[in-house]
Amino acid sequence: MLRAPGILASAMLVLAVCGGGAAPPAGAPTTAPAAATAAAGDAVTVQGFTFKPDTLGVPVGTTVTWTNRDSTPHTTTSGASGTKDGKWRGDVRGSGGTFSFTFAQAGTYTYFCELHEDMKGTITVR
Repeated sequence: MLRAPGILASAMLVLAVCGGGAAPPAGAPTTAPAAATAAAGDAVTVQGFTFKPDTLGVPVGTTVTWTNRDSTPHTTTSGASGTKDGKWRGDVRGSGGTFSFTFAQAGTYTYFCELHEDMKGTITVR
């Protein structure tokens, strides 16, 4: 036979571990899972011989990742088409290839693909 105090103690333990099921008070900060906190605005897709988006705005300190969705190799090279400025150069070879760069200073950064110089993009860091 179960005793009522034992059942009550077990129920209280479950509620304490699970948070009691109560919603946080209005205006209370919430924490999202780590995967959900990654900003969608820090990614560039290389697909169809274009950078998508071709213009991106991010805050200082953001790491932007380029991901190749073409089977053709590409690069992401800082500078104007055909003129490298030496800030970064990354290969995004083959489908699924990635390259990441962290923008530590505010400014406007242009980039292109060395293999397909008509592919261009701009990152504005604020």
